[in-house]
Formats: sequence, C-alpha cells, structure tokens
Amino acid sequence: MQAWKLKEENRLLDLVDSELSEYDESEVYRFLIVALFCTQSAAQHRPSMKQVLEMLSKEVHLNEKALTEPGIYRWHSTGKKGGSLNETSSSQAVKHKKTENPHEAATSTLFSGTDIVTEMLPR
Repeated sequence: MQAWKLKEENRLLDLVDSELSEYDESEVYRFLIVALFCTQSAAQHRPSMKQVLEMLSKEVHLNEKALTEPGIYRWHSTGKKGGSLNETSSSQAVKHKKTENPHEAATSTLFSGTDIVTEMLPR
C-alpha cells in the first residue's frame, strides 16, 4: 500500500495533490492517519463511524503506534453458501481455487505484505 510506505518513510503528506497550494498540514496529516486506522486488516482494529467522526472533528490523541500495516485480501469463491473470513499469518501459504459457479459466495483470505492484490469474483 503506497500510503503505508509513505507513512513508514515519514512522507505521508506526499499523498496530498500537488495542485493544492494551501492547506493545514497538521489537519491533513490527521485525516490521513484516520484513513490508515480505517484500513486496518482486522475489523476489530478499525474505528467505528462514531470514533471516526470524533477523530476528524475533535483534537483527540491518535495513537499511531496502534496502527498495523494493512494486509492483502484476495477474494475467491469457496463453493459454500454464506462464506466466511479466513485469516492466515504471513508465514502461511494458501492456494486458491477459482470456481466456475458465479452464484457461490465469495470469501476473503488475509495475506500480509506491502502490495495490494484484489481479485473480485461475482457471487
């Protein structure tokens, strides 16, 4: 994820459009950090909408140390109705089998890494 790489290099403000001539750097930085919190791989680590609104509208402390690098989600069909979320650690390898049935439920497998891979299959 490009944003995560820039955060690690302390260059997060490089994401701001160069055509934007004037902006409050601390405010934009805060918005970008909130965005990173919203992209956490594990749903339980993401803020609720109420928390997001508070983080964007109030001067609350944002614990950047709590941020974890987003993982990679690869959507694939398991052939099961309803689907489920399967998580794997970065040391595990998972083989994916594509299905020919477009009505089968899609599920997600978590991969750790720095590049984003998204494979969307119809339900």
